[in-house]
Amino acid sequence: KLIPILNQKVNNYLNKFYLPLWIEFDNELTEKIYNINNLRVETSYGSYSGGERKRIDLSILFSFCDLTN
Repeated sequence: KLIPILNQKVNNYLNKFYLPLWIEFDNELTEKIYNINNLRVETSYGSYSGGERKRIDLSILFSFCDLTN
């Protein structure tokens, strides 16, 4: 039930952090990361720089915090 809301919130935060990414979680919380600028090609978390990974992590963290309120 909450997975679509989580996906929406994560992607909203990614947009606020100016990351051209789209993340989708499935029911087992397995993520798929897509690069919007590259025709939605699936990429891996490790292919991003340290700063980009921190912004991805913060987007996910903030989204979970929003869901708990």
